Amino acid sequence: MWRLLVRAGSGVTIGAIGVLTAALIIGRLLPTVEIAFDSARNGNIDLLLLDAGRGIAARLTRDDTLDSGAAWSPDGQHIAYVATDPQRREQALMVMNWDGTDPRRLTTLWLNGMNNAAAAWSPDGSQIAFTTTDDSGSQGIYLINVDGTSLQRITERRGNVFSPTWSPDGRLAFAWSPVANTEIYVFDPRLVTLLDSHTTTPKPQRVTDSYYTDTAPSWSPTGEWIAFISDRTGSSDIYLMRPDGADLHPITHGADREANPAWSPDGAALAFVSNREGAQTVYTMNTDGSNLRRLLPGTFEDARPAWRPNNSS
Repeated sequence: MWRLLVRAGSGVTIGAIGVLTAALIIGRLLPTVEIAFDSARNGNIDLLLLDAGRGIAARLTRDDTLDSGAAWSPDGQHIAYVATDPQRREQALMVMNWDGTDPRRLTTLWLNGMNNAAAAWSPDGSQIAFTTTDDSGSQGIYLINVDGTSLQRITERRGNVFSPTWSPDGRLAFAWSPVANTEIYVFDPRLVTLLDSHTTTPKPQRVTDSYYTDTAPSWSPTGEWIAFISDRTGSSDIYLMRPDGADLHPITHGADREANPAWSPDGAALAFVSNREGAQTVYTMNTDGSNLRRLLPGTFEDARPAWRPNNSS
């Protein structure tokens, strides 16, 4: 099996190399910052793995499906993602090795589709949370074991849920629009019970409360902060807050459209996508907004960066 490498710089250089060679270049011989993300750089929506230190992006998926929403396993050895087949009107939750090999279907999602496909691997490595819309017409969070067993919806069938993210201690934050406005909520999935085939779901704690749209939460590795996107100042900016909503403050300002914040493994930086220089692509910055860095050139549309855990080997 072969993968394509894209080199960032003044231009783009593409070459074909084998998986073994890619493994040596990306994160093996010279450990560096590695970020998986969605991209249309190859004419289709695929997952790429970016070696940010050397400016090289390796293509991880190479099929006709639209592949998005990378979620790393805690050990950094596997990636869960959503594969959409527009021709068959089908979506699947997939898992593959970190280098794109051995993709396997974990479960088939509901045929009436998913809005903003998202998955999140639990901190203990045993489960994957993902969003899909079932025949009730409501998009919610489902849990599934990593072996494909014990599929269960854990949010109520009211409104739509987006962007699940785990805390280190096993709680979930997500964006929810139960009636109209989208806000950030937190709840503990360990409190979900199944009695006589009926799921009893705990009431989520509402964390943000505004007339604006708050979405795309991302829980820090230390559990101390949640990053999220809000349009409360008229643009789409990145905010930080404590898990209870305290210390809420923006770390980007301006008319640009920021999206999809994701924490570095040490909690010192964020990856995100922005259109501040034209096309939407991947950036990193410190959590105070300093040291802004664009990671890739080009005029492509990138999305949903996901930082590889440091404990990968």
